[in-house]
Amino acid sequence: MYPYFLIYSLVGFFTLLEFYKFNFFINYKNFFKFTLFSILLIFMGFKYYVGGDWGTYSNYFYEVIHEGINYRDLNNDIGYYLINLFLYKLGFNFFAINIFAALISLYGIHLLAKRSSNYFLFFLILTPYFIFIILMGYTRQSISIGLFLISISLLYKKYNLINLLFFSILIFVAFLFHKSSIILLIIPLFNIKINFLSFSILNNIIFLLISIFIFIIFNDRLIHRLEYFFDNNYSSLGGYLRSSIMLSFSIIYLVFFKLFKEKEDNKINLIILIVIIIISSFMIILPSSVIIDRFLLYFYFIIPIFFIQIINHSKNDFIKSIILYSILVLGYLLMFLWFNFAVNSKSWVPYQSYISYYNAK
Repeated sequence: MYPYFLIYSLVGFFTLLEFYKFNFFINYKNFFKFTLFSILLIFMGFKYYVGGDWGTYSNYFYEVIHEGINYRDLNNDIGYYLINLFLYKLGFNFFAINIFAALISLYGIHLLAKRSSNYFLFFLILTPYFIFIILMGYTRQSISIGLFLISISLLYKKYNLINLLFFSILIFVAFLFHKSSIILLIIPLFNIKINFLSFSILNNIIFLLISIFIFIIFNDRLIHRLEYFFDNNYSSLGGYLRSSIMLSFSIIYLVFFKLFKEKEDNKINLIILIVIIIISSFMIILPSSVIIDRFLLYFYFIIPIFFIQIINHSKNDFIKSIILYSILVLGYLLMFLWFNFAVNSKSWVPYQSYISYYNAK
């Protein structure tokens, strides 16, 4: 688990340099951003036998090689199937899939982080669980999450007709990689501007109909999959815990909401919080916590936004320092507990990479 702690410590070091505004660091901040992005990309992209579904993804890639274009695979996520086939045709090995997934997801985080006054703190908060566990473990959904983060960054930039259109296009592509992204269609429906609201409704209805058509035509196992989740009560304690934390966090954020004055960003943040609360509330009626948990993975980026706003609105430097160091220490604690005691942690430790694997050979 030491490589994870080392990478996290590096992110923490950059965060402290940014927080205390060291002149050299601030003058070359873009260089350090690029350095962090590159290190995380290599760490995530060149992983070897890391993640709970590694064997499934690896076998799938080589099945694509042997079978070529197989329309039966359209029963699965079409985008992921095509990117496997495309990268193989270009002559790449399986690790290229992980690099592609890491690049998309990290770029999405980068676009949101650079809008923040604390770029490295944004990464620091997401690193212990969201980056190391979610993005490195769920390859298909990490691509979908990355596309969503890119699309939501457009709405943060400006909520207009053009960006809303690009948002819908990116969500459509995300849907081709992981069907859970269909839940993201409800976000534009909460837009309070009437002129955009009518477009949002029409746009999402059209997209929903197209998605359902594609899903039904190409996925003859739809009903069986739904029956599996609901009949078998496919749930986990971790799913309930994470969903409860997200629900509680969103309620707390709403309590502090009026303190934050970034009106344009707050409009999107309010929509995200409402969506989180709605999705989390379904834990009461749905027998599967895993479905709810998978939906909520898209919205973890709201956590660093909240804490950075808290720090920015704190007038006392001592309080800012306490918040920062508390976040840093909690990150270490979370990683220690997860890597040592989580049921699936053995799929992440020890960390291995293609680089060390080929050097050993």
